[in-house]
Amino acid sequence: MTRRELLDYFVGGGFAATVAAGVLGTLSYLRPGHGAKPTGGGPVEVGDANEIPVGSAKAVKFREKSALVIHTKRGFVGLSAICTHAECVVYWDEEEQLIKCPCHAGVFDTNGNRVSGPPPRPLPAYRVEVVAGKIMLGGA
Repeated sequence: MTRRELLDYFVGGGFAATVAAGVLGTLSYLRPGHGAKPTGGGPVEVGDANEIPVGSAKAVKFREKSALVIHTKRGFVGLSAICTHAECVVYWDEEEQLIKCPCHAGVFDTNGNRVSGPPPRPLPAYRVEVVAGKIMLGGA
């Protein structure tokens, strides 16, 4: 093998690796986030019902994922706290009564529906029940 052929081999291999990395990176970026999906199992206690006033929310860990429990005028709502766009962790903006994603300005309402921004889907919802004064997240 000549020096020229060896150099062509390395330049060609480097170019192919660069193109492959670019294509895979672009496809990964364009693919919508996975988001949290409710999984099987029974409900999980996340706290006392009186510790979350109406209009407030509590961020909790739920089955290895982040979740929000929001106390609305209609009752408690449980939502995934993982944005459906880029899987950033969302937060509750108590002043505006909206769920916001700090990464790309995604905004969701108290039902998890997209209000604005790039998220392609609403936030997955979790069942919430109050049993004996305790907030239970998940379940059938």
